[in-house]
Amino acid sequence: MNKILVFLLTLLVFACNGQEKLVNDNKKGVKVGVSKYSPFGVGAKRIYDQAAFIPEKWKHLRPFFTEKKNDQDRFVRTTNTKEEIIYKVDENIQGYCIYTTYDPEVEHDICNDLILYVSENGKDWNLIGSPPENDTEVLRKAVYEIKQPNDPEWVNVQYFGFFDIGGNYLKIQWNNEENVAASPQINRVEINYSNSPYDGWKNMFIDECIDFSKTESHSENLQINSDSPENHRSIIVYADNEALEQEIEYAIDGGIDFFIWLMGEKDSPHTWAIDQYFTLSNYTDIGFCLELWHPTKFRKPGETSLVETWEEYCQRLTTYMAKPNYVTVFDNRPVFYTINTISEANLEILRKTVIDAGFNNPYIIDAFWGKPATLGADARSEYNGTNGFIADIWDYYANNDKLKIVPNFGTGMNDSTRLDNPPYFGGERGANDGCIAASERTAAVWGVDKPLLKPDEMRKGLQEALDYVIDNPESCEAQILTVFDWDSQTESGWLCPSLADDGSVERVRLDVFKEVLVTGKHVDYEKTRVDMGDNLVFNPGFEINQTKRHRPIGWHTTINDNNDINMYYAFVSKEGGDNSDLCGILSFSVDYEVTAYQKISNIHEGTYNFSAYVKSSGNQNVAQIFIEINEGEKLTYDIKKIDTWRKISIENIQIKSNESVLGFYTDSPANEWLMFDDIELIKIK
Repeated sequence: MNKILVFLLTLLVFACNGQEKLVNDNKKGVKVGVSKYSPFGVGAKRIYDQAAFIPEKWKHLRPFFTEKKNDQDRFVRTTNTKEEIIYKVDENIQGYCIYTTYDPEVEHDICNDLILYVSENGKDWNLIGSPPENDTEVLRKAVYEIKQPNDPEWVNVQYFGFFDIGGNYLKIQWNNEENVAASPQINRVEINYSNSPYDGWKNMFIDECIDFSKTESHSENLQINSDSPENHRSIIVYADNEALEQEIEYAIDGGIDFFIWLMGEKDSPHTWAIDQYFTLSNYTDIGFCLELWHPTKFRKPGETSLVETWEEYCQRLTTYMAKPNYVTVFDNRPVFYTINTISEANLEILRKTVIDAGFNNPYIIDAFWGKPATLGADARSEYNGTNGFIADIWDYYANNDKLKIVPNFGTGMNDSTRLDNPPYFGGERGANDGCIAASERTAAVWGVDKPLLKPDEMRKGLQEALDYVIDNPESCEAQILTVFDWDSQTESGWLCPSLADDGSVERVRLDVFKEVLVTGKHVDYEKTRVDMGDNLVFNPGFEINQTKRHRPIGWHTTINDNNDINMYYAFVSKEGGDNSDLCGILSFSVDYEVTAYQKISNIHEGTYNFSAYVKSSGNQNVAQIFIEINEGEKLTYDIKKIDTWRKISIENIQIKSNESVLGFYTDSPANEWLMFDDIELIKIK
């Protein structure tokens, strides 16, 4: 009997070992990292886009910790007069979010119907203004109206700001005396507070407005309204530590090895999110690294503001690297991504700061959206830009640009969810400070308007991406696969489990990842490559990226030395190509001199034709296509006014060298344009 038990236990051990091998075999040592951009847990922007502002038809995208609630009780005026409520918190207010509802049948002005004030003593009040020293970051203060198509219920309007507003008293004043007393109503108030703007995530005050007990004071003509709660609804997307810990468990179960956290300014909500992550009981169960993103200009020596200098930003980066679960490659080289353009001088400062702090030379991954933007980075990846996996992009970076690569798999790029309620970023901001009325907003959409990836499409694409990293160990030396994204629901890039109608957790996408990455069962797929035929030009119609963008894959930009660096945006791909969705364009809002070009390698000696379809406004100083051959010879074709797509060409080109540069050049007054598409360099047979 004992021998039988020993034999069975031996079989069990072997079975467990075999299962362990099976679990890890499919990834073959590849680390899978997923970007995590939304700081749901700390207040800022947790409600602005990813869940609260999307229509009910997209509700299946909301994360599992979303709370959709009928607001049973609200603050409301009893007379059509200026009334107020005042809140006091223990420390300086670093952020606020006020949930309100407006009667859609009553004319309203969301920019002026409620006014917010701040005070240090509860007596001397100042109107809450714009974030100081953050004029380039427009995401920190807004008033945002949310409408549901064909929805007869009340309109949600949210007032929020996330910066040190200069006091610990907040006054909310009803300012409209011309309409009806019952509109607007206040459903919920949230306040982040801390004496340090860098710790704004640590404390949150919440008033559900069931009575006035949490207010410091309020005026007489206010009461609690409990009528028709179904007409007053809030979508609450607040993740406490328990929900964030559950996120980590879900990610690990789906085969994710590490999160890629966005590292913004020291007082930004994205940084708050990282700091909150370190308070979780299980934060070391999953690896993490950082992606550098600093939208405001760095403080220069001698200036005074909350904004860091580049050197201080680099120093803060090293404090995160000291965590035991920070991701490294090779000889313990700490990994980080950047979606900022880093100059060679600043890159040298960054490397030196990391090494001086006792770490090995960092492995820097340039993930700028479009072509490489940080010369001297160790590898090339991408923030996003694809629906699934496109091997041609990574082949080009590796074979033509001779770069090491960290391929990206996109779980989606479709922000149709934003069309009904366009977010305030990327569009018009409105005439009033931080206020974007629905009539003033424009759709800030940029994603691929394609159907959401189906589970089988995701399954096959993920397997192809994983195999690509495994099969190309030289170019993919870090053996990392980057995934976009954990929680960009409104760009259709998400893995975070969502909330089903019945209140259960829906995790179809994550289960696909688990199947491919964890179970070890290889998924069959058909490799797809773009067939260029005899054409030597890569991405000749700007379609490979799937979406309009600056810096299209395969193409490069140079500007005159006297031009503003923003002039790199003079070359983009846009909609409206010749018999296709997209084309290239050179145009800018001020006078510009820009070249868009591509370097062609491995050309066989012979006779070639170079052609393109073009349209042109015709008022440029110079507009031309060109080709440089044979180490110094340059051929050009001048372009005049062309109203409809026309094919132009330089023919019978005798190429003897194995490399060539071709492209488009303009020296132009502001707002003139040159469009081009279907570019070809073909050898005459």
